[in-house]
Amino acid sequence: MGTMETDHPFVGSDFTDDDFTAIGTILATAGGVAIEHYNAACIKRRIAARIRDLKLSGAQPYLSLLRADAVEVHRLSALLSLHVSTFYRDPPTFAALRQILCEGALPQRWWSAGCAGGEEPYTLALLAAQTPQLCGKVEILASDVSPEILDKARRGAVTAPRLSNVSAEEQARCFNAAGPGFQIREELRRTVHFFQHDLLSAAPYPAVDLILCRYVLMYFNATDQEKVLGRFAAALPAGGILVLGRTETLRDSAGFFAPINVQERIYQRI
Repeated sequence: MGTMETDHPFVGSDFTDDDFTAIGTILATAGGVAIEHYNAACIKRRIAARIRDLKLSGAQPYLSLLRADAVEVHRLSALLSLHVSTFYRDPPTFAALRQILCEGALPQRWWSAGCAGGEEPYTLALLAAQTPQLCGKVEILASDVSPEILDKARRGAVTAPRLSNVSAEEQARCFNAAGPGFQIREELRRTVHFFQHDLLSAAPYPAVDLILCRYVLMYFNATDQEKVLGRFAAALPAGGILVLGRTETLRDSAGFFAPINVQERIYQRI
């Protein structure tokens, strides 16, 4: 198939199969994101947005740029693995989770899988520090595929919009002013252990009691969603907890999980 010419700004549906495959080959050769494992429509939208940002006319000029510029290949790979978040994203989810954790046997090891800029694991740190039943009793792990994103997360620097769900009192107690934004206090940063991990790789999953993998699986194809959920099930003990994003569907044909709170996508390992 040839290049698709458009008379409108380039969008994801304008990709030809050949051009999309060529971009995937460039990324894979450079050790970047393996886009065949991801939801194609989501990936196409992100790449098209990058093409528009660069004011290019379409996929062919962008392919020429990728072939000539290794830095752009690296930037695209980082862009495709970046998931933007906020502290307490979906506050009802964290309210329900807090109640579940306080009422049941307390998990000791929590994992934020696909932690992006660190907002989610630091939210867990805030939740644990401010809940007497949990304070000082929890180890928090946080992983992402991008080393650059993890370096940023470790610094704990955040902009004001990321704190829209954090009360003024909690901001004053848990964050320090830092330039135009804020930084989570060092004693809370120390409670989160960041590590590089690709959920789709053969790297082992840590044994944990609680997994939050929110708004990550939606980017994977159906086969890989099932595969990752099976590995989550193996990493959790009976009674362990899994939390997905509120708009995500649990693809669990093997029946590893039972719902605790369907609306908030909170499940228990059977």
